[in-house]
Formats: sequence, structure tokens, C-alpha cells
Amino acid sequence: GKIVFVAKDNYYPYYLSIVQPIFATDIDRMGAIVININIQKLAKLFLNVDTPTEQCIYIINDDNKIIYSETQAEIFCDAANVPLSAGIVDAERRNTRNFSYNGTDYTYSSIKSSLFQWRYVSAVPMSFYSESTTSVTLLLFILFIASLIISAFISFYISISTYKPIGN
Repeated sequence: GKIVFVAKDNYYPYYLSIVQPIFATDIDRMGAIVININIQKLAKLFLNVDTPTEQCIYIINDDNKIIYSETQAEIFCDAANVPLSAGIVDAERRNTRNFSYNGTDYTYSSIKSSLFQWRYVSAVPMSFYSESTTSVTLLLFILFIASLIISAFISFYISISTYKPIGN
């Protein structure tokens, strides 16, 4: 099918229209099936997914145009011109890599849709992952120190209780 971008009088909300022609024969066109997706409603759907607040989500078509972004000004722009989506401009089926923008490191993930002619792109700051590992490292350190202290007390108790019969 063909994907058409529609904005009524060029005002938001934009609609993403998917048009699939229906043919009676190879030549005779009977009509078309049209699916209109309100991009505002699509944004609400993405907000319901449990994702980091720092994450940027894009849907980019095969012409490298952004058809969904949380930032309204980026919609319908060329992905190569938008800094956070410029990290992934290839058409691979799956792609994950690190990228730096304005001194911040990001992890980009991209996957091509199996149903439509676009790919889903996610950009998450590396700090999101490092914050998680920092808290886990701190927890492990606290558990290690606590186990050392408990082990010292147990060792002291065992040595005193085994010495008492010998001392008498």
C-alpha cells in the first residue's frame, strides 16, 4: 500500500493515511482501503508504554521522513536533518548502536516494520542505563560490607564458644 501524510490546512493534528488499492483484475481498479491514524492518538499510545521519560521515539518511513515524533516540529522532516534521529539512517532490519550528540551519549535502536514501509527508532541516553547499574553496584557493595560484618561477629562468637570448654 501507499502511505500518505495528511494535515488538514497544514494544522496539527496530522493524520497518517495508509492507502491500499483494490483491483478486480491486474488493470481494473475497484477502489481502495484507507486507514487514517491520528498522530496525536498515536502519541498517547506511546505514552502508555512503560519507557524511560528521556527516550525519544521516532517512526521513519522508507523515504527517510519522520512520520512520528514527540516533537511536533520534527514531523515530516528529513530524518538526516533531525539530530536525534540522524544516528540511524540505514534500512537494515535491526540496528543498535551508540551515538553522541551535544556531549550526551545515546543508544539507538532501530527495527523495520514487518507490516508497513517504515522503521521504529528509539534513542535513549546512556545515563539511563548507568543510573541503573550505579544503584545495583551500591546495593552489592552494601551487601558485601554487611556480610563481612556478620561474618566477623559469627567468627568471634564461634571462637569464644569453642574456647570456653578448653579454658575450663
